[in-house]
Amino acid sequence: MVTNSTPASTGADLYAIAGRIEPTRLSPTYRVGLMVVAVAMLLLPLIYVSLIGLVGYATWWHLTANVGLMSGSAKQLRFFTYVGPIFIGLVVMFFLIKPLLARPAKDAGPIEVDEDAEPVLFAFVRTICGLVGAPIPRRILVDCRVNASAGLVRGVLRRDLSLTIGLPLAAGLSVRELGGVLAHEFGHFAQGGGMRLTALVRSVNAWFARVVYERDRWDEELERLSKRGDGWVTIIVAVAGGAVWLSRRILAGLMWTGHAVSCFMMRQMEYDADSYEVKLAGVETFARTSTRLRELGMASQFAYADLGDGLQSGSVPGDLPAYFASHAARMPTEVVNRIRQAPDEATGVFDTHPSDADRLAAARTVGGDGVLVRGEAAASALFADFASLCAKATRHHYEHDLGLEPRALTFVSTETAFSDSGARETRRQALNTMFDGCLSFLRPLSLPAPPELPLHDLDAGLRAARATMSALAGESLQAQYRQCEALEGQLVDAITVVKLVDAGFKKVDAQSFGLQKGTRDEAESSAALIQQDQQAIDATLRPFEAAAASRLSYGGAWAAASGKGSVDDLTSAITAVNALAAVVPVLAELRRLLNVLTIVENNLEQAPNVAQAKRCVGQIQQVVANRLRHLHDSLAVTRGPLPGSSADSSLAARCGLSASMSFEQGGAVIQRAWGLYFDLLGHLAATTLHGEQTLTTTTTPTTTTMATVTPT
Repeated sequence: MVTNSTPASTGADLYAIAGRIEPTRLSPTYRVGLMVVAVAMLLLPLIYVSLIGLVGYATWWHLTANVGLMSGSAKQLRFFTYVGPIFIGLVVMFFLIKPLLARPAKDAGPIEVDEDAEPVLFAFVRTICGLVGAPIPRRILVDCRVNASAGLVRGVLRRDLSLTIGLPLAAGLSVRELGGVLAHEFGHFAQGGGMRLTALVRSVNAWFARVVYERDRWDEELERLSKRGDGWVTIIVAVAGGAVWLSRRILAGLMWTGHAVSCFMMRQMEYDADSYEVKLAGVETFARTSTRLRELGMASQFAYADLGDGLQSGSVPGDLPAYFASHAARMPTEVVNRIRQAPDEATGVFDTHPSDADRLAAARTVGGDGVLVRGEAAASALFADFASLCAKATRHHYEHDLGLEPRALTFVSTETAFSDSGARETRRQALNTMFDGCLSFLRPLSLPAPPELPLHDLDAGLRAARATMSALAGESLQAQYRQCEALEGQLVDAITVVKLVDAGFKKVDAQSFGLQKGTRDEAESSAALIQQDQQAIDATLRPFEAAAASRLSYGGAWAAASGKGSVDDLTSAITAVNALAAVVPVLAELRRLLNVLTIVENNLEQAPNVAQAKRCVGQIQQVVANRLRHLHDSLAVTRGPLPGSSADSSLAARCGLSASMSFEQGGAVIQRAWGLYFDLLGHLAATTLHGEQTLTTTTTPTTTTMATVTPT
């Protein structure tokens, strides 16, 4: 057996190589197919360029051959007959050429790792490249995606490769499994023709996608002119827009033709790359890796769902690869069983990758145990300091891929993140159990201070409040809460119409805003009537809400007095809930203003007086910014407890507020503020329900009061 002679410090203790890999031979039919695809993918851009040339030639021909149209009577008609086609031709040429000149937006890209810092990883990659017969990557990058990829660094003629490894793969796969994945990626480049053809196909398809789908302000301006011009101008601009639309439909046909032509060969390339994975890691490892990749993909979806909840409080896992892998280990058994059942779906005609079932069948025809032996250790062992690299990549992912501000986040361990997630779910369920739909973000609860009473008096008060809530709750009360939210929606529509009129819009689609005429007077009258209805509902809901507030206060006090809770925690939570409840009117106003702002901005170019509309937008933006500063000042003085986490700062920080905020951050602030409010309310509800399960039926000594209990 030929073993890897690399010293232990470079990975000899992790894996060994027994034998060599024979290159996968391509059949003559496959080679001819590659040539056909290459020719077709080169022809499509030529057709595209020819279309531009044809439009240019037709425009020039009309410009030079039909000058006589300018002579004679009906000069206006003759002018538009001569100038119109020239304008249309130039517009079409511009919109065809524009996507080629505009460069795609740059992003930060993955993190590059240095060979001096990661010698074992680089040695592992070189070993696999040597076995597969692929060029060694010039760069190795890492990110937080559940994927690995290899691509050409520059153009289609150079053989310089760039390898990107998703760190969740290293966290969730073994050395042998990750080696197979890398062998698959390098297998695409084992054949020089396949390497270049893959790059060519992807480049051409991406090129056409940009031409067909890319839109910017030029497209919006052309559409606006087609609606605002007068007479012949409207007709010519509309025809130009129609010509642009038709040309893009033709290009879409070319795009789909290229996609269809390349799909078969792309699938064959996947089979070819799979053969290298099997030859390196073995067919059973190939099957296990396919299943494991599906598990990690599903786990990442669960993880991002939890991440969204955590962002409301600003607490996020500091190691996403470990978080994904932990989610995979904690998935429900029924979900795991469904994932592990080999999918039997058929491969579609337009699929660029074969189905897992077809890939596994093809892999079994290759068979074998693979030349990489051992390799059972976690792939993370290939990295010198995997935890630090994951932490760095995680922060990079939050900032550059998700657009978050790392300084506003609290990074916690994976176990803490899971604990926080479980606690949030417990609080959410407690809130649902206690209120059963009789709760709204528009009607905050202001809680009374926890009473300092003997346990038997707290017991009696808690029972009375719970009985009152039970007597008042029901479907009728739930309907009242939903009606309250529906009225808020109608109020938002009425206010939006008022602001649209202020922005200079003469015509408003009244029906879409629930109005008859869409005038300012009607909108203001409607808003006044809606507010009257809201006040009427307020009288109906107040008794239930008073009982709920009393129950939460008594429940927290009972838990603290009986030693099942903390006095400091209770006081802090109630203080925070009341502080957030006090600013709900501001949050509701912000929500209305942001809705108006979005609608006005989306219709800005169609405004009769664009300058007036822009002034209105600026005024709304200023009001939003002022309200955000007011929220910051109001919440900065109150501690922001986060149940289940060690993090602790002001409510303003918990809501993502800062002293100098722009209006663009308003939506995120609203979401986090209401999310934190309900999280804290759920914490009190969970405490109350837990206490109610152990309510005493005997008289408790009157000397035991909440004030004398030591916090736990």
